[in-house]
Amino acid sequence: MEGGPNWVKNYVDAPILVDGEKDLFYKQPMFYFIAHFSKFIPPGSVRINTSLINLNNSINLLNKIDNVAFITPRGEKIIILINPNEEMIELNIKDLIEDREMKIELEPNSIMTAIWT
Repeated sequence: MEGGPNWVKNYVDAPILVDGEKDLFYKQPMFYFIAHFSKFIPPGSVRINTSLINLNNSINLLNKIDNVAFITPRGEKIIILINPNEEMIELNIKDLIEDREMKIELEPNSIMTAIWT
């Protein structure tokens, strides 16, 4: 199965694939990836700066971590971290405004959302 054509008529992957003949649908991995953004970042949230510190001294891996953080209208802070690497990575996330930090272990090939107030 493949996703439908996009605006330039290329067939691409899609978050949900539908098999109309069998009356079935399949949630692809990107469906759950997108959920980290749509479920946890409410309208009105503002992107904030992040600072990641690697605890296992693997600077090369730290540079390969994708992340984005937001503050919500209710004052919650949200960070989404993506580890596309084949090994687990330990990070310290520092909240410079609240003078707090938390340790996070990112599993290999994973996405994680953390929320705090």
